[in-house]
Amino acid sequence: MGSPLSPLMADIFMDNFEKQHIVVNQNILYYYRYVDDIIICWTGTRRQLDVFLNKINRVHDKIKFKLELEQDCSLNFLDLTITRKESSHVFQIYRKPTHTDTVIPASSCHPWQHKVAAFYCYINRLFTVPLSKENYLKELNIIYQIAVSNGFSKNLINNLIKKKQKHVIRNSLYAVQPQSVHRYVSSLTYLGPISEKVANTLRQNGVQVAFKTNNSLRNICNSKDKLDIRHKSGVHKLVCDECHVVYVGQTGRNFETRYKKHFAAYRNCNPDKSHFAKHLLDTGHNLANDHYFKVLHTCNKGLRLCVLEQLEILKSNNNTVAE
Repeated sequence: MGSPLSPLMADIFMDNFEKQHIVVNQNILYYYRYVDDIIICWTGTRRQLDVFLNKINRVHDKIKFKLELEQDCSLNFLDLTITRKESSHVFQIYRKPTHTDTVIPASSCHPWQHKVAAFYCYINRLFTVPLSKENYLKELNIIYQIAVSNGFSKNLINNLIKKKQKHVIRNSLYAVQPQSVHRYVSSLTYLGPISEKVANTLRQNGVQVAFKTNNSLRNICNSKDKLDIRHKSGVHKLVCDECHVVYVGQTGRNFETRYKKHFAAYRNCNPDKSHFAKHLLDTGHNLANDHYFKVLHTCNKGLRLCVLEQLEILKSNNNTVAE
């Protein structure tokens, strides 16, 4: 868990498991798996199915399968309801009983691309899944209802459908798509109309803009205790209590540890460990109290930390003891 290789290794393991123990069964007409959801068309008897299930559940202690049979010739798989009808399958869109019609409202302060993203998804599914005419119209009415419930008009859905139809026709007529010109992509926090103006200016100069928002679930639902600023790293300054000379420095460790190093260097008369301690020892000044220690920027170690330190040194260049 947590490793980028975990999903890949799990998929390789399951692929090998399936080839050795599942797809070799002669009673399986077809077998499809998406992550941990599997659908099988079984041509044998119920008793043979139970025997097969018990067999694959004994292969590995950590790999267990559960069985869900069709009800009235229908089975829900992912976002589809698949109905067995004579020698064919009939598809329709499945939504859980807890499903709501809520998407990003039209009045929300979000980029337009974010607002219509859900409808792009619904319409793409509408064209991709082989629905009957009746199920197509039923799903289309649901999409209309979702749009109206969230402040959008039906014309928006109609325009998106026309756009999708043109895209499908273009792909069917032209097998080779023209290569898009590589553009530099920049991320920009969305703050309203002003962000749109900035984005238009950037696009005119060949910079493709992708909007982002600050009100993410990670920020809203973060229940972790906030780390005290003294326990972070970054750029800090110390002020001499007697001559008001300013020391600006950076630290990759936390500020509290770095302040103790300054104090230890002064107390042990070791000026090589701290430029600020050297100043105090050379001038005979006393070490200032803890409140003269100020955090200027919090930042992890790297190029940005060095740049921030140099900027703060330039700001206080007239009266600064640099690291």
